[in-house]
Amino acid sequence: MASIVEPQKSRLAWKQDAPHRILLHNISWNLYEQIREEESNWGLRMSYDDGDLEIMSPSQSHGEIEARFGIFLMELADVLDFPCKVVGNTTWKKPWARKAKEADGSYYLANYLRVRHKKIDLNVDPPPDLAVEVEISRSVLNALDIYAAIGVPEIWRFDGEVFHIHQRQADGTYLEMNRSEALPFVRPDEVVYWMSRAEEMDDDMAWKREVREWARAVLVPRLEQP
Repeated sequence: MASIVEPQKSRLAWKQDAPHRILLHNISWNLYEQIREEESNWGLRMSYDDGDLEIMSPSQSHGEIEARFGIFLMELADVLDFPCKVVGNTTWKKPWARKAKEADGSYYLANYLRVRHKKIDLNVDPPPDLAVEVEISRSVLNALDIYAAIGVPEIWRFDGEVFHIHQRQADGTYLEMNRSEALPFVRPDEVVYWMSRAEEMDDDMAWKREVREWARAVLVPRLEQP
């Protein structure tokens, strides 16, 4: 059973395969929506903040880390039997605030029952409970400002080495925390370990089995403690 120790493999390779980003200014909301809906742009990620449009083409490393966060969360949901709706790279828009974003992963946890079997509409439905940002190349735009307008309660940010948890406060700002409210039974160092372990192993199926074994051996008893 894997223990939580520092992996030996360097993570600098992630930094060397950073995604490409471009930033456009003075883009109207209507033009942003036209660019976003253009079929040839569907594979691109876009963040819009009051006239500034950042367009990103994800790299292989970015895509691998993003996918592993999804696998990690789904394995925990399966073993620990908690609801989890994966909404991936859905485009979240707040036209009145002139802000829009696609996370590297979006998940409904506490609000799962409110959006199950629904086509989500932020005018009436809650935002995702958790969004993940993979930051092996850093966005020029302030992602937290955009997420604040959308109303996402918790953001996870990971640059390949350092993991941050941000929780939305009553005034709409985010505060960095040392534990997750979305998944309080998982420690931040454990998240870093398993993301790094996946890169070290370079065998996603074997890594997935290790995650599942760890969840059964460590997290299930942890949840059963009074």
